[in-house]
Amino acid sequence: MTSWIDTPAVVVDEARLQRNIELMQERATRHQVNLRPHAKTHKSVEIANRVLAAGAVGLTVSKPLEARKFMEAGFKDITLAYPVVVPQKLDLTLECALAYQVTFNLTVDSVYGAKVAAESAAKLDHVLNVLIHIDVGYHRVGLENDPRLRELVQFIQQSPSLKLIGILSHAGHSYGAKSREECIEIAETERLIMLRVKATIEALGSPISVVSLGSTPTELCRENYEGITEVRLSKWIVDLPKLRPGNYIFQDRTPVRTGVSTVQNVSLTVVATVVSSNAKHFIIDAGSKVLSADTVRGSGDFGGACYGLVFREEDFDQVTMEPTTNEWVNPSTGQPSLCFEIKKLSEEHGWVAHAPNAGPSASPQIGDRVVILVNHSCPTVNLANALFLKGDTLRHIQLISRGCCQ
Repeated sequence: MTSWIDTPAVVVDEARLQRNIELMQERATRHQVNLRPHAKTHKSVEIANRVLAAGAVGLTVSKPLEARKFMEAGFKDITLAYPVVVPQKLDLTLECALAYQVTFNLTVDSVYGAKVAAESAAKLDHVLNVLIHIDVGYHRVGLENDPRLRELVQFIQQSPSLKLIGILSHAGHSYGAKSREECIEIAETERLIMLRVKATIEALGSPISVVSLGSTPTELCRENYEGITEVRLSKWIVDLPKLRPGNYIFQDRTPVRTGVSTVQNVSLTVVATVVSSNAKHFIIDAGSKVLSADTVRGSGDFGGACYGLVFREEDFDQVTMEPTTNEWVNPSTGQPSLCFEIKKLSEEHGWVAHAPNAGPSASPQIGDRVVILVNHSCPTVNLANALFLKGDTLRHIQLISRGCCQ
């Protein structure tokens, strides 16, 4: 079906995509939490509409320009989960939100950022909903229980143009978990930190309606949702938890290798063509302009230091778990098959190692098409002009926020 596509191409399996959307929504509904998925993962109107149709209450975005793109596309409930400290960026975004009548929530983690938000909202005679970003162990942005938290809460309380509606976290260190058990521990630690911070803020006189958590690995394995109101994945609703995963729709090697998902749930792959071969590698037409430079963690040595795993195109749909060696058994035939590591990237080329003790003759040959199980789907999408949705037919999905890093 993909024979007419020019490679390299980012391909999404429609059945797997829809199943992932429905399963995460069912999980959120069962635990009485709202789902606010990240749009940075797919960057498309079509997939945003799919998650909302399934029951998500809004979108999460990562940068002001991305927020404006989705506002202009007609989406009415958006959380910008990023500290915006440049006044012009926030001015433009808040003006856009008001022009398109969007419910817009902003995260802050400093008095400086809160001042920018307050001044921007005041200029437009608007009261802006804000959530305080909490550090739960990733140590990227956010506060925990320290004097700066009290100072920030008090500043927001005293600002007539800001309304504190909740707290938000991102357990990004879960992507480095080496096992499902470690990921479960990270998820529970995140929850407990958030409940402790919620109690601290409420003791200062500000009720917290939204407790918003979000990372795909933690939400694929979380066991306790008590006290959570949103997974990002979701819009806030009073007294309900919220979830904000994003990568759950596509998935990639990270949740598979950690043990919280399987290859059968991975809906996004890259199709490439073998363009050359030598004694050590065969060369594909997908390089660093297509594939993420991220590597993966997790148990096992095979696949741990590479930029993706390569399968023959005709084999990939039969792969259930990530192979632990070059050789794996195809369940439909009972016969051994091979997969290969992408060991090096240049701009337009991927260097794929031949299987040890097999040699070049056992590898895909020049002109053959291969499927790449990618390490990280989000940057892969950001590098693409469009996605190909593979269902009963094969068609384009246009991206509206590719490269929206401002």
